[in-house]
Amino acid sequence: MADEELDVESLRQRLMSALMAEGDRAWLYPQEVERQFPRILARIVELWKKPELDDFFDELITPGRSGRQGFPEKVALEIFHLATLHASFRVSGRPKTPWDWNPDPSFFNRTQSS
Repeated sequence: MADEELDVESLRQRLMSALMAEGDRAWLYPQEVERQFPRILARIVELWKKPELDDFFDELITPGRSGRQGFPEKVALEIFHLATLHASFRVSGRPKTPWDWNPDPSFFNRTQSS
């Protein structure tokens, strides 16, 4: 899909609505992603609150192909902030933090026996 075919205004409204529904998180709206990478914005909007979006964010943040330059700093920060918010929804069943993988909190209080 060519960028000129994207209805960016509709994408903006949909994502802003979703961000506002999460407790007035309009400040997280990715303006630079919209401006520089509208197709990425379209994919984020399409996958919002779906487990596949966590995978998409992983691919954006840590590309597996060599020779990639990465995103400009502002774009990378916007993607990171949205990825963090989306991970907090736990729609993919992934742990939110590295310590969430174990459902037994006392695990971290145990000491090794000699």
